[in-house]
Amino acid sequence: MNLESALDTIHNALEGYAEDCVGRDNEEALQELDKAWAVILNKVKDIKTKEEIRDNYRKYNGWGY
Repeated sequence: MNLESALDTIHNALEGYAEDCVGRDNEEALQELDKAWAVILNKVKDIKTKEEIRDNYRKYNGWGY
């Protein structure tokens, strides 16, 4: 699942809850939401890791710190 699909899944799940999950299995909706959040959290973790690597490299080389 990519980031765009994850965001779409979250949107659809929230929309479903807003409509009282009419025609949807609550457990299935929760599983989809958890899976989508995991993708987004992993992406955020990757971004933070890349920023930390960059910042550590700059600090080690005396750039801007």
